[in-house]
Amino acid sequence: MKEIFYLADSNWLERYLKERASTTLADMGEIQALWRDNPIASPGSDEAVNKIYSLDGNTAHIKIEGALSPEGPDAWDLFWGYKGASFKTITAAMERAKKDFAVEKVIFDIDSPGGTLAGTDETWQAHKALAKVKPTEVHTGNLASAAYYIATPAKKIFARSPTSQVGSIGVLVATYDWSKWEENVGIKEVVITSSNAPDKYPDISTKQGKETIRVRLNAMERVFYSRITESRGKSTEHIAEHFGRGGMLIAKDPSMEHEDATRAGLIDGLYSDIEIIENPDNITIKSASAEINNSATAENKQEANMDLSELLKANPAAAAEIDRLKAEAKEAGKQEAKAEYAAMVGKAIPYIESTSYPNSVKKIACSVLRGESSADTLIGAVAAYDGMKEAQSSTTAISETSELGAAIAEQPELKMSDADKAWEASIAEAKARRDKADKEVI
Repeated sequence: MKEIFYLADSNWLERYLKERASTTLADMGEIQALWRDNPIASPGSDEAVNKIYSLDGNTAHIKIEGALSPEGPDAWDLFWGYKGASFKTITAAMERAKKDFAVEKVIFDIDSPGGTLAGTDETWQAHKALAKVKPTEVHTGNLASAAYYIATPAKKIFARSPTSQVGSIGVLVATYDWSKWEENVGIKEVVITSSNAPDKYPDISTKQGKETIRVRLNAMERVFYSRITESRGKSTEHIAEHFGRGGMLIAKDPSMEHEDATRAGLIDGLYSDIEIIENPDNITIKSASAEINNSATAENKQEANMDLSELLKANPAAAAEIDRLKAEAKEAGKQEAKAEYAAMVGKAIPYIESTSYPNSVKKIACSVLRGESSADTLIGAVAAYDGMKEAQSSTTAISETSELGAAIAEQPELKMSDADKAWEASIAEAKARRDKADKEVI
């Protein structure tokens, strides 16, 4: 009997294994023939990475769907719509993003029931290394077991829907007992282990064998917990009690009486709570008004949160009032973000469309629209350019500046020249124009 250790949602895994076991060799041969002219890309190859890797400006997206395993999906998985992803391909995609100087952020788009234990921790380590040099974020539909494991180093984990499911924290072993079938066809398995290795080949059909396997499962689970603790700042006690106890939690339950993935701290909220505004040039700005979970990592703060939860359960009116205030604050945040963005557009667009300003200024204006630079940076650049242009257009100022430079050695205590005064006057005038423009825009 061959045991395979899984980090996967148990309901999905049971269905998957039963369907695979019911497939005949003839069926498998026909399925594989369908991919003869279009073979599946080798795990970790450039071709395989290209299928899951894409760029959106300076952001790399890595798409992970289906079961996770070292080698990825075979023809049967693809034929029956189970999809799948190879840990080798995922780590290769992360390496590509890490080495690409144009990539400033990485988003993992994950929808997976989990997969095999083999390859999971290595992929977690690769994600941790990537997250040290570039911010990573996870957007998920369903995030179970191994998929959650490899997602935890991300700075933020957002679900796409309140009904998205997250969890299945734990390890299980799956196998089939073929001993009766082997007896019927005249096959008898004989296994002999050395004297000091009684647990080398545990018989999973016996109580002792199951306990031996369980000891190994518990050790693997402790590693899983330690990775979550390191990445998400949660204690092992909190994980065991509030992370679904091996089951799945929905992302966001409207009732505060029930635990969900956000309140438990598995994820940081809903992706739909992030306000997205698109300008006419299709530049996307994401406001900081996402409602995220800021659950405390210290045990005393966790206890305080639980006490508050109990208090709200006993006071429905107070809970309703808190929900109302949160909704109002969220709406106010959206309106404020929209107003701030409109003000940025009003400041930046005139300089982008103008023929009077160089590309360096227009580049800063574009970065303001992308949210990469502040409006003050643009105003400062414009003021400096305007002042420089006016100073250079004055022949008198240029002449006096040259004379000043020649006389410095002889007159170390020379006071401010007319050129310096003209420069400062031009900057002051530019600032005055800036302040007036700000008032008109706002």
